[in-house]
Amino acid sequence: MQGQTALTQKRYDEAVKAFDDALKLQPGDATATKGMREATAARDAARTPPPAPRPQPPAPPRTGTLTPQMEFAQHMAEGQKLQAAKRYLEAAREYEAALKLQPNSAEATAALKRAREGKP
Repeated sequence: MQGQTALTQKRYDEAVKAFDDALKLQPGDATATKGMREATAARDAARTPPPAPRPQPPAPPRTGTLTPQMEFAQHMAEGQKLQAAKRYLEAAREYEAALKLQPNSAEATAALKRAREGKP
């Protein structure tokens, strides 16, 4: 019973020793064999370090944070809406903002030209 008490109190090394002693006195005893198996498993589990954490994928951009490409696309889309509504001055401002992000954009340059000319 010393082995069972030690096992209950999570003193696994003592439990293993107590069950080992009991098995030396009564080889094959079912209770001592079961206790030895439980104590050994508990001891080994307590000694096993926890698994290393899995590497996490990179976090997506925070909400509200736009990449330059996303911001460019947003200005272009807004400019197109404004131009369709014949609000050419506001559309031109959106295209200018897009060109600040991508100065060599042929699409934004052409759209800005159309907006300044008052063309849809």
